[in-house]
Amino acid sequence: MGNSISTPIITEPEKKPGRSLLIECISSGIIGAIAEILSQLIKSSSLNNFNIHNIISYFIFGVITAPISKKLFILLEYLLKDIPEGFSKFFKKVIIERAIFAPLFLFLYKMLIPLLQGQPLSDVIKKLPQNFLITLLINILVWSPFSYINMNYVPIEKRVISANLMGLLWTCFLSFQSSP
Repeated sequence: MGNSISTPIITEPEKKPGRSLLIECISSGIIGAIAEILSQLIKSSSLNNFNIHNIISYFIFGVITAPISKKLFILLEYLLKDIPEGFSKFFKKVIIERAIFAPLFLFLYKMLIPLLQGQPLSDVIKKLPQNFLITLLINILVWSPFSYINMNYVPIEKRVISANLMGLLWTCFLSFQSSP
């Protein structure tokens, strides 16, 4: 019957018991907070010097970006729904995901984390270009193989959590890179 105006273009896959967006948001936040805790532990080797404000910032970032990730995964499936399954479709998913999602999330990270940590917007904007391209290139090298596996072999309802687990390592890297 085709797509009418009343039918949403992007729909959520059928909900699995216990797998709501709220759970994904909280899980994403917890994973971000854990990554920051690990990063702080590795940097300082002390349990007494946790920066709680930074940990909360990473939690909030995870909560904010989880629904964006979910919608982008659904949008990607929708955009490529008419392409037959096979290597070409898999390859296109990874290329689109890396070309759109990677710069978007790196930008969000470079903007939101410092703002959540209390830095003035003018300072954040001034520092935004620092290391952006090299971090984006490293992101493409690290995440491309993972993205290929995640988008082609992990069910869509588990992709946000799967990406967040990989993101645990990536967030540790970003935290190291952005710390003074």
